[in-house]
Amino acid sequence: MDTDRRGRAPRPILRWTIEGLAALVGAAFGFDFGAQVGGIALGLLAAGCGAAFCVMMVGGVAERFVRSPGQDRGAR
Repeated sequence: MDTDRRGRAPRPILRWTIEGLAALVGAAFGFDFGAQVGGIALGLLAAGCGAAFCVMMVGGVAERFVRSPGQDRGAR
């Protein structure tokens, strides 16, 4: 998410808010899954992994929407 269609940098507060919410959702679902499978310790590990995964996915999707059509997209 480097620049938007008008060439301006995106607002960092909006980006941090969206990615923060994604991290909370990923951590909640990850902890629930890990706690059911192997207890509290695995729940904490799965929460960290779930949060990181959700932030990466949301960041990637948002970056695809922010890029202008004329920019090189690399891998399609």
